[in-house]
Amino acid sequence: MKKNNPTRFTDYLKTKASNFKTILVIFLIALIIILQFQAESISQFFGHHDQYDYTTPITLAGNKLKAELADTPQKIVNGLSGRPNLPRQTGMLFVFDQPQIVRFWMPYMQFPIDMIFLRDNLVVAIEKNVPNHPPDTPLEDLPVYSPDRLVDMVLEVNAGWSDKNNIEIGDQLIINS
Repeated sequence: MKKNNPTRFTDYLKTKASNFKTILVIFLIALIIILQFQAESISQFFGHHDQYDYTTPITLAGNKLKAELADTPQKIVNGLSGRPNLPRQTGMLFVFDQPQIVRFWMPYMQFPIDMIFLRDNLVVAIEKNVPNHPPDTPLEDLPVYSPDRLVDMVLEVNAGWSDKNNIEIGDQLIINS
């Protein structure tokens, strides 16, 4: 009978292990690529993004902010709903084509905000410390926030920002290009 050569057997195991490691690495890379693609597809489908567009510089009563513009119907409807927070010194500026009576509600909000209502770049009303409600709150139980006058913009900022920065009726908003 022929005996197995230990060197050949060891080399055989090393080759199999090397092949297994190579296959495992290729599999893991492919899995990461697939998962990344899936995550991006799901994110784009639902309109959520890891990075928000706080790139429009604005100044309200001398206070500088970076704002994300909500200037399309989808952005206006989505607003800040579902976001975990609003970074400091940022806000969302809702821009309407024509002055109108607006009605805002806060479904799926995860943090409280101040709402600053504007017309012709001037503050006409402020709703301070608008609370977020538990996620299981029935939609019909959510309050609606609406000033008693026409507006063409609404700025949403973190709760308390208006008081901290002494924002008042008549203050001017400048959109810096």
